[in-house]
Amino acid sequence: MNTLIIECAGSDMVIAVDDGEGVTYKRGGGVRNNSLVIPFIDEVLSRAGLTLKDIDTIACCVGPGSFTGIRIGIATAKAIADAIGCKKVAINTLQAAAYNITGDKFIVAEQCRNGEYYAAIFEGDAKHMLECKVMTQEQIDAYGCNTVYFDGKSDAYNLAYTARYCATDGATDALMPLYLKKSQAERMYDGD
Repeated sequence: MNTLIIECAGSDMVIAVDDGEGVTYKRGGGVRNNSLVIPFIDEVLSRAGLTLKDIDTIACCVGPGSFTGIRIGIATAKAIADAIGCKKVAINTLQAAAYNITGDKFIVAEQCRNGEYYAAIFEGDAKHMLECKVMTQEQIDAYGCNTVYFDGKSDAYNLAYTARYCATDGATDALMPLYLKKSQAERMYDGD
């Protein structure tokens, strides 16, 4: 099974193909260069010796992360999936970042704006996410458990393994944005 992975929510875009035996990927572009999504997809498919017709599943990071990046990633994933008729899988960015971490209870946190963090609380491993929400440093500290701070640069292999897990866990065909905070436009409209 060939899975195309699109991650535009983080500080670096990652496009990857997982053929079940290996992962071919390209990283870069940054949040502001998501116009590179299609060229990156073309390059990764070419390096993997595949075409879009060979793709069985498209996995896309739905957040938390960059609002614009999330929208671009999801729109691209849905358009390609609809065009080729393949399955879609949603990936939580923090769950992918937690893939190799284990512990009784732990938190993966990514700094967002205003001194807050996107934070996911896990029990045991990345497959057991209890909560995903915005937290302050004080709230994170109050949990009293191991906290891993994520820099927004997703690992292609963690994305691939998370996509495999999510594909078998029923997180399919629901590419809906995971926005944990209001967008800048919403904040401005509300006077926040």
